Amino acid sequence: MSELETATERISNKAVQIDKFVRLVKKYRDFEEMTSPMLNDFIEKVVIHEAEGGRTKDRTQQVDIYFNFIGNFVLPLSEDEVEALQSEEALQSEEARRAEEIAERKRKSSKKYT
Repeated sequence: MSELETATERISNKAVQIDKFVRLVKKYRDFEEMTSPMLNDFIEKVVIHEAEGGRTKDRTQQVDIYFNFIGNFVLPLSEDEVEALQSEEALQSEEARRAEEIAERKRKSSKKYT
């Protein structure tokens, strides 16, 4: 019973937080310019992770934006991004398969000589 009460309380708290966020969005619905007070109202914190990829064109850096009332919001991937990730994964799996084949040939070759 206490677990259900806790879960119910959590859900009602989330609903209140979402309502607050919706009110904030409605407050700034029609704006011409993004101002510091607006950003302060919307953003709780920004977490910047360590960059990966060195100093190459493939360098990436993850930035997490935590909004007031709703927390970290991650945009869903577009269809193009999903396709790009799938093709990248396919290439990586193909490269891994080739590397495994090469390693297997080296092991067999090594066994012949020993």
